[in-house]
Amino acid sequence: MRKALLVILSFSLFLGVVFSQEVVTRKNVVAIQDANVRSMPSTQGEILFVLHAGEKAELIEDMGTWLKIRRSDGAIGYVWSKLVRVEVEKVVKPAPKPVSPPAPKPKPKPVMQTAVPSPRTAQFGLSFNFNYALVSPDDFNATGKYFQAFMDYISSAPGSSKEGKLEGLKHLLGGEVEMGYYPTENIGIGLGFSFNNGHVSESTKVSDPGGNYFQISQDLKASVYGPYLGFHFSVPAQLISLEVFGNVGYYFGNFSMKYTFSSSSSGSYWYISMENMKKSSLGFGGGARLNIRFSPNAGIFLAGKYQFIKFSDIEGHFTTPHDSYDGTLYYFEVNTPVGWLPFTMISETEPPPAPDIRNVRKAVLNFSGFYLGAGFFLRF
Repeated sequence: MRKALLVILSFSLFLGVVFSQEVVTRKNVVAIQDANVRSMPSTQGEILFVLHAGEKAELIEDMGTWLKIRRSDGAIGYVWSKLVRVEVEKVVKPAPKPVSPPAPKPKPKPVMQTAVPSPRTAQFGLSFNFNYALVSPDDFNATGKYFQAFMDYISSAPGSSKEGKLEGLKHLLGGEVEMGYYPTENIGIGLGFSFNNGHVSESTKVSDPGGNYFQISQDLKASVYGPYLGFHFSVPAQLISLEVFGNVGYYFGNFSMKYTFSSSSSGSYWYISMENMKKSSLGFGGGARLNIRFSPNAGIFLAGKYQFIKFSDIEGHFTTPHDSYDGTLYYFEVNTPVGWLPFTMISETEPPPAPDIRNVRKAVLNFSGFYLGAGFFLRF
C-alpha cells in the first residue's frame, strides 16, 4: 500500500511539471552582412544602429521588403530584407501561475533620457559611364564641303556617274569616370574625367563612260577629353530614382584632317593634311539620369545630357605637296568656277584680301551635342 501511494504521488508531480510549461515559437533575423537599421522602412530613414554579420535580433513584423526588428538591448528599427535571413526558434517557458493582485505601488518618477546622435548618412560614390554623342562639326568639314561641291559640278556632265557620299564628323564615343560625395540622400558633388573619340573616313568617285574618273576621300579624327566638376540633385526612392545634374569642365581637343584628290584622266594626285591640331576650351553640360538600384549601395543608370564645347584659335601643322608649316586654322570662302565655297586651311598669318578670297576668320570646331550614356554606380 505504501509503495502504491509513492507511485501515485510521483506521477502527480510529473504531470504538474509538464502542464506547468508552455512551448512558444519565436522568429529571429540573422544578418548576412553588416546591415543598416533605420528609423523607417525606407533608405531615407535615419540609421539608428548597425546589425553586424552573424548578429541576431527578434523579428517583430514582416513588411515584405523591410522587416521590423528588436535588438537584444531593446532597440527597434527597420532593416532591408535582402541583408538578413529569418530563423524560427522554439522556446519553452513556464506557464503563468495565478497570483493575487499586487498591492498598489506609488508611481515612479520619470527618468530623463539623453538623446544619442545618430551616425551621419553621408556617402562617397563612384560611377562609370559609357556614352554616345551626336555632335555638330560645323566648320570642321569646310574643306570637305569644297570638294563635295566640286564633285557635284563634275558629275553634272552628260554620261557621268557618281558613287559614295562625303560627310563630316557626326559622333563621338567615350565615357566618364566620377568620384562623388553625397552629404545627404539627394544632394551630391563630384570630380570626374571625360574622354571621347570620333573617326570618319569616306570617299566620293565620279566616272565617265570612257573610264576616266575623279576621286576624293577624307579621313577625320578627333579626341576630346578633360576634367570636370559635377553637381547632382536626386529624388530618392527605394529601387528607381531620378537624378538631374550639371557640370563644368576644362576640355582638351586633339584633331587631324586629311583630304586626297586623284584623277585618272590627268594622272594627278594631290592632298591636304592638317595634323596635331590642339586646343583647350571651357565646356558646360547638364541633363538627367535614371538610377536603378540592385542593392542599397549599387546599381545601374541611363543618362542623357547636352554638352557645350566649342574650340577656337586652333593651331596645328599644315602639309601639301608644295608646303609644310605650322600656323593657325582659318576658315574662309574662295571663288571657284562653281561659286563662292567654304575652305579651311592652316596659315602662318591671316590670308591677305584678294578678289578670290573673302570672309576670312579663325575656324571654330564645335563639339556641342546631345550625349546618351549608360553605366553603373557604387555608394560606400
